[in-house]
Parts: sequence; C-alpha cells; structure tokens
Amino acid sequence: MIIEFGQGDIMDKELIETLIQFADPHELAGLNEICRFSNLKKSDVIELLKDYKTLYTTDKGLWTIFGKGNGIDNWTCLHVGSSRDIKFEFKGILKLMVSRSEKLRKSTIFHKNVYELWTYMDKASVKYRSMYNLCEEFVVYEIDVPTYLKSTDAEEYSNVEYAEVKFAYETKALYWNPAPKMNGNREQELLTNLISK
Repeated sequence: MIIEFGQGDIMDKELIETLIQFADPHELAGLNEICRFSNLKKSDVIELLKDYKTLYTTDKGLWTIFGKGNGIDNWTCLHVGSSRDIKFEFKGILKLMVSRSEKLRKSTIFHKNVYELWTYMDKASVKYRSMYNLCEEFVVYEIDVPTYLKSTDAEEYSNVEYAEVKFAYETKALYWNPAPKMNGNREQELLTNLISK
C-alpha cells in the first residue's frame, strides 16, 4: 500500500512499519532540543533558531531531526549530521524544507529567454522538501556527543564521526547516508564495522 503525503511524496506502508519510533526522543541519551515546528514558513526560520546556543566547543557539532504524523504515529529519526555551524546549516535546511520548485526562463547577455530551468530541484532541496511533506511535526536536537557516547570507545575515529554513524545506525535514520569517502571521511567504513559487530 502506498501512502501519499502531498506534493507527490509517497511512502510505502511497509516502509513506515520498518521505522524505529520513539514515544519521546528524550529517552535517547544526549539530546538537547534546538526547536520544534509544524506548518513552517520561511519567515519562521530566524525566529525558530534565534535563542539556540551550541553545546560543542570542538570543531564540529552533531544534530538530528525527528518527525511524526501522516501515518507515522510516534517520533522517528529522519536525519542526523555533523556541522561546523549547526545554526547556519539549519537555517538553510529549514528554508529548503519549505522551498517550492518553479520554472524560470533564463536569458543570456545577447538573447532573451534562451532556456528554462527548475529552481530547487537539486538533491538537497528535493530531500528536505520530501522530509517536510512526510511528517506533520518536527523536533530538532543537538546531540551532546560525550553524553551520547558515554564510555563508548570511538576507536581510531573522531568522536563526532563515530557518534553520527552510531546514532544513524541505532535509530535507522530515514534520510541518512554515509558521506562520500573523500577528505578523510570514513563513515561508510565505520558503518560497515558497526553492522558487523
């Protein structure tokens, strides 16, 4: 059975049944709420994040977003990621969630209306718009990495990288994929190691 969520987003009922759901995400260690919302408008973005003060003092912080509604009865982890500036990144993510794709005619220096393009059709825009259309309510958290990892040994990985992959794996974050193997990124390797334990 396919469930339609508006604006062409669909999710198979069987996929919904595979989601790990939480009555309250606070049951997970180390979550500090940044904001919660529903019916988001672009004009809400600045206000939602204005009081947010980051926990991290290292070079990166870790965040996650949970959603529920539209057939997802309890909170499920939609995504998790690390960022050097969580507030800046989330301003962009929230704007992408409510983005609208539209066709534009583009001109060149010598000619008018030479070609057409669709705005907000890149992978990130489509992903976050899909996420927004999937659920009715959302809550964004910063993950306190030392609290989340407790006495877990990150082995040869950075604590933030290890915590991101571990959190995504344990919650089966719906939209998360390991980052591409470049610039020293080892998320795929780490995920393989976690799965094999």
